Amino acid sequence: MRHRPAGLPCELCVCDHENCQQVLVHTDNACCFRVGQQVCIKFSGAMTRSCPPQITADCVRPVNCCC
Repeated sequence: MRHRPAGLPCELCVCDHENCQQVLVHTDNACCFRVGQQVCIKFSGAMTRSCPPQITADCVRPVNCCC
């Protein structure tokens, strides 16, 4: 697992495939994923009204090993 260099944001920009909406995901393991990789995200359900909306993830894993 790669670790985030100090000072860089811990976030992923993902596309929700159910509604084609981009969502900014705050997570400590953002640097562990690559462009185009499908992920499963567990979060509280709270989402900002910003553009793009933002969430804080409890868990982010590759689709083949979901939370």
